[in-house]
Amino acid sequence: MKNVDKTIECICTWIQAKLEDTSKGDSNHEVAEMTKALADLVCSRIGSDF
Repeated sequence: MKNVDKTIECICTWIQAKLEDTSKGDSNHEVAEMTKALADLVCSRIGSDF
């Protein structure tokens, strides 16, 4: 699970960096797709705890 947690942290950091870089308006779709992937990963992670 350490790798999954690390991946979640890396994706969060990537999303935050993209959101802070407001000079690139074309990354909205990219951020949306990565956010969905993050949500799927977090849900999977939560499900594995039970």
